Amino acid sequence: MRPLALGSLAVTNALLSVAFQWVVLTRLGAARATDAYFAAGTVPTLLIAVMSGALGNVLVPLLAVESEAGRRKLGWVFVALVGGALGALALVLGLSAGWWVPWIVPGFSAEEAELAALLTRYNLAGAVLAGIAGVQWAVLYAQRRFAVAETAPVVAGLVALAALAWALPRWGVLGAAWAGLVRSALPVLLLAPLLGEPGDLAGARVQIREAWQRFRPLLGASLYTKSDALVDRALASFAPAGLLALYGLAQQLYSLGHTVLNRAVAAPALPGLAEDAAAGRWQAFGAGARRIAVTLAAATVGTGLVLAALGAPILAWGASGRLEPGDARTLWLLFLALSGVWVCGAIGQVTSGGFYAMGDTRTPTRVAVVSFTVAIVLKVLAFVRWGLWGVAGVTSAHYVANAAIIGGLLSRRIARARSG
Repeated sequence: MRPLALGSLAVTNALLSVAFQWVVLTRLGAARATDAYFAAGTVPTLLIAVMSGALGNVLVPLLAVESEAGRRKLGWVFVALVGGALGALALVLGLSAGWWVPWIVPGFSAEEAELAALLTRYNLAGAVLAGIAGVQWAVLYAQRRFAVAETAPVVAGLVALAALAWALPRWGVLGAAWAGLVRSALPVLLLAPLLGEPGDLAGARVQIREAWQRFRPLLGASLYTKSDALVDRALASFAPAGLLALYGLAQQLYSLGHTVLNRAVAAPALPGLAEDAAAGRWQAFGAGARRIAVTLAAATVGTGLVLAALGAPILAWGASGRLEPGDARTLWLLFLALSGVWVCGAIGQVTSGGFYAMGDTRTPTRVAVVSFTVAIVLKVLAFVRWGLWGVAGVTSAHYVANAAIIGGLLSRRIARARSG
């Protein structure tokens, strides 16, 4: 029952996110303004992925073995640390956005780059709030209060969608940026009372040091490997107007789908896997990891087949407003070209999560760094030959290879642990 309830909440949240982006695209059309809107989310999304995603993989297993009082105390400690670090970084990046944003969209005109820089500043503020919410989410998941953690984003999504409907006709992409800030702020406000009173925040140095030791290998490597969006946006900025927005939407929808699967299936299993690893129950650990991987593979392959069969007519039907039918077909083809991201990205979350549950963040990080470095070179070569379609194909192949390598290493690690 729990996976069904969590899945329903996660799906609802993802659908609200899809609706948000879809309204922006269909009401404004696939044009340079929407290209700027999607490009403006590149660096803030990278920060969220690193601080919320990577840190969440560290905090959930770490907090799962703490007492209730310890989880509450450490939750507030990490909220302060992450909020302060992200806030300082966002301030620096926001003040200098006019300088560095044109470098990530070299194909934009000066006016288009200026708009992207302005929208980036809004998104950086949202990234700070999302990072804080990510820590709150990790605390609640460590407490196994899964449904509570997933309800707040749903409420925020409903309110943000209403705000978007009101603001978009009045201010265009700036209205979308304001509505996005509403969506980032509400979960923080809703989840804060659930962490309880901060209490005595002293004496957390051991846990902070442990979290840092686990997170440090992920930090630089995550910034590097997740910067594939920077490469993609830079290349897409030379593509015809509107294609960057369509490619960015395809990537975001798959990312949202991964979030659904992670929160409904993978993340709830992390505390149990961490406990099995700590107790040396390697047979149970291996069985649990395999069960999750099979579940995710079935879900992604099944939905991928549905998308291949029905995606084109569904997207054509939904192409209302200023989005042309040809743009809807292009979006469907991009979905197909990125199908490897969908299937193996989800499986890769489980294989990497198995190492995280053991407290090993270095192995999956090293694999990701090497495979990403190769992928960068191949993306540039593919773009010269086949344009953005070649970039999509290389991206899919990269995710397939990464999941296969890390999965094989995890199987060998579990086998050695059981025999030792």
